[in-house]
Amino acid sequence: MHPINNNNALSNHHAFVVGMSGSGKTTQGFKIAYRPDEPSVGDFDNYCRVIWAAGNGRHKKALKTINEEVAEYGSTGAGKAIIDNCEYACIMMQKTPKSAKYLDELTGVPFNEIAALRKFDYILQQGKEYTTGKIRW
Repeated sequence: MHPINNNNALSNHHAFVVGMSGSGKTTQGFKIAYRPDEPSVGDFDNYCRVIWAAGNGRHKKALKTINEEVAEYGSTGAGKAIIDNCEYACIMMQKTPKSAKYLDELTGVPFNEIAALRKFDYILQQGKEYTTGKIRW
């Protein structure tokens, strides 16, 4: 096998995934995690493209992704499209009013309700409707 681009100075953005025989035909759900050491707009947009492609609606189980602390790395493209098209959204405490305003504009959940969230409080949105709750152990 020969590389398409044999310039080693360029990043190939490849990942190696190994599965057992038949693993591609499973009805099990799966998880994809994004946890970069040095996040960037380009890396997050690439991650969003993977999520968009994997969440094509053809699998029996819904694809779930948690994108924590990455809003500032999303462009107006892929990251926004994923958030806009999610049926469920879970909003937790925001550090700044700017973050609460951003989520207000993106989800339609009122700013004052987002800004009022405290540790372990959350807003769970399904479609345009939402409920509030608190994480308990």
